[in-house]
Amino acid sequence: MRESRSGGILRKGPPVFVMGPSEETVSVNPVISAEIREASRMTSLLNEAAFAFTRDAGRIVAWNRQAQRLLGYSEDEAKRLGAIALLGPDTASKAMEAPAVPERGTIRVHDATLLPAVISFSPLGEGPQALILAIVRRDEASPRGGSGWHDETFAASQPRDHLFRSVFERSAAGIALTDVQGRFIECNEAFQTLVGFKQRELRHLNFNALSHPEDRISDSPSFRDLLEGRRDYLEATKRLIRKDGALLWIQETVSLVKDATGSPLYCIAIVNDITEERRAEQRAEIHLTITKILAENPPANLALVQVMQAICKTLSWQIGEYWTPEDSTPGLRRQVSWQVPGFQAAEFNRFGQDVAMSAGEGLPGTVWSEGVPAWFADVRRESNFLRRPMAEQAGITGALAFPVTSTTGMLGVMVFAYRDFRQPDDGLLAMMTEIGSQLGLFMIRKQAERHLKLLGAIVNSSGTAILGTDLDGLITSWNPSAERLFGYSADEVIGKPCQSIFSQGNGPELAAALWQVRQGEPSQRVELIAMTKEGASPAVWVSPSPITDETGGAAGLSMTIHHVSTR
Repeated sequence: MRESRSGGILRKGPPVFVMGPSEETVSVNPVISAEIREASRMTSLLNEAAFAFTRDAGRIVAWNRQAQRLLGYSEDEAKRLGAIALLGPDTASKAMEAPAVPERGTIRVHDATLLPAVISFSPLGEGPQALILAIVRRDEASPRGGSGWHDETFAASQPRDHLFRSVFERSAAGIALTDVQGRFIECNEAFQTLVGFKQRELRHLNFNALSHPEDRISDSPSFRDLLEGRRDYLEATKRLIRKDGALLWIQETVSLVKDATGSPLYCIAIVNDITEERRAEQRAEIHLTITKILAENPPANLALVQVMQAICKTLSWQIGEYWTPEDSTPGLRRQVSWQVPGFQAAEFNRFGQDVAMSAGEGLPGTVWSEGVPAWFADVRRESNFLRRPMAEQAGITGALAFPVTSTTGMLGVMVFAYRDFRQPDDGLLAMMTEIGSQLGLFMIRKQAERHLKLLGAIVNSSGTAILGTDLDGLITSWNPSAERLFGYSADEVIGKPCQSIFSQGNGPELAAALWQVRQGEPSQRVELIAMTKEGASPAVWVSPSPITDETGGAAGLSMTIHHVSTR
């Protein structure tokens, strides 16, 4: 219910607006105080005469200093008078519809004369009780007191204004109008869709609120140069945070609109979503870097650290870990980790160092049991993220893990934690799965290298003569005991047929023994006559056995040789 007071008579019913300089119009129709405060803030930011009023009743709720200077009314006087008394019934009626094209007409000033003006109306909300923002510009093309309706300049400006509004509304690119502090004035539908906020929500935000903390340009030298006229526009590639928390990469172009005196009025930001392009670039960069790391064949733990560092650096993540089972303790334990220098996560790291996770337990255990990548976009909501309190303390918001696999099965789990606002990305998960396979093959190769080194150490320190051959019988290895038995150095025999160090009369027996091993049959010890460098010919026992590769296939032969006298 509304009450109107005019000449001391109180009326109840629909709002009554009485026009006249000595008459007061009061509406008690409720308007949300937050919206009134926002309208007052917005009008105070504008460098032009502006006021806001209710769509249904025309009650003025905000009035800036420029309006007072142009029209002569104080804020209290304007609020008592109302929008209909200022604009006239016809213009006020059009204003309720908030037309996209500025209206040209007259507005009543304090001395009761009519001022030719161009007035733009913009809605500040939705519904019949929403507020309307009016921006008033003196119509310089018309003489004071004239209507100016036939002015050719205005006739030419209407299509331009309409064209701008059409481009603004229909553009596929996001367009945002902000004040010089980055507070949103108006945003087109494409921008609202991009960031997930509606116009009425954006009125309470600024660009910094949507920008990634590391990508805010409001205090940058480039933006100061723009405001101070040393550049016409600036371009930036940056990250925005959507309403749902998802992270977007955008290409932003910011230009400045100035008034007739050259003072900044507002900024126009044109925003294009380049998230997919940026993600593709990041994936390609990670893939190339990891390929180079593994090609250089560093020690296994160093390779893991370098891979973690490459992924964290490219994706702006903070922590990388590698979890693997240990024979001495049940469950998975963290083998190696890396974090961004200066990042404070002592409790998070201490827990990871001390705890062992069984299959299905925590993020590493989940991946270990299921064999597929897992992504906790918000660790605060994951009951199975065991380090949740420590993560909140460190500001960690999300975590990702993927299996490190080989042809023989799963070797371990790579885990990453981050403070970013990234949502699960199928393309990144697929790449991480591929990286897990690459790392698995690398780890198997490093294990084989370690095995060969260990085997080589055993062979070299053995008191038994041991030599290796390829599948054709050419000598490939020769230990010190073989050198002592036969008198030949490794350089003298490697690459020669193994038959050359035995009596020619033993050729059939040696060939038959080697053939049996190549066929996968049990090896048979044979007695042969060795031919030493000094010309001696001792009787020896020769036991051939196969050498297999990582797939189990035959790669060569090994022979252990003893003096017959030692049997």
